Amino acid sequence: MKQIVNTGNEADSWKGYTLEELYMRRATIYARREIEKYRLSLATENMRKSTPALGGPSGLMSKAGGWISYLEYGFVAYKMMRRLMPFFRGKKK
Repeated sequence: MKQIVNTGNEADSWKGYTLEELYMRRATIYARREIEKYRLSLATENMRKSTPALGGPSGLMSKAGGWISYLEYGFVAYKMMRRLMPFFRGKKK
């Protein structure tokens, strides 16, 4: 029968990772992340090319993207004005 309870001997023998092992794990994780970023960019590029509404200068998303940037600028300006207006109004006595 397999022993379920840890006796503590195994935990005491492990001293941690060496610096070289940490470097290798870090490099492996970095390589995986870069591969996944590349795969994601390929998938989005293929989706953009296969869907006419999303791709190209005449696509729906490119037209909406221009308006979204203007809306973002307007929203930021509105928030800034709401914060700065109390300073310009001054105190009335």
